[in-house]
Amino acid sequence: MNKNIGQAGFEEKIFDTGEVKLHYFVGPNNGIPLVLIPAQGLSLESYQRVLVPLSKNFQVFAVDVRGHGKSSWTTGKYNFPNMGRDFKKLLENGIQRPAIISGNSSGGLIALWLAANAPDKVRGIILEDTPVFSAEWPRLRDDCWVYRAFKRSAETIGSP
Repeated sequence: MNKNIGQAGFEEKIFDTGEVKLHYFVGPNNGIPLVLIPAQGLSLESYQRVLVPLSKNFQVFAVDVRGHGKSSWTTGKYNFPNMGRDFKKLLENGIQRPAIISGNSSGGLIALWLAANAPDKVRGIILEDTPVFSAEWPRLRDDCWVYRAFKRSAETIGSP
């Protein structure tokens, strides 16, 4: 962790899901939890420039996805449902309150999974250059978690 992030009140932590250990930085509680999920092949370090500014209005959690950064590795088991369950457990047992989930690229697909599969833990999602185009019809319909995320979003936006 760089000096500025530490001086801003961030702590480096590990959360054990029972299957993997997720490495993350957590900032001071200055508002709604904001979970930052980096892109495939990147670590939470990719968010270092924005952690301190975001921490002025949010409690920021920057998390290394399984097999990335300082999070533990697994043999195989690198798919969005498994990674989504890691973050669901972090939300339920680590953060313990609904959060805004911001995912960059493949991290956005994890955010979509969370919106579809743990809607009570998700206040909103921010998709940063997420490859949702990889989920085209009929694959979108057949890959039910992606379809449920879009369906739920459409129903929520269309609600009075």
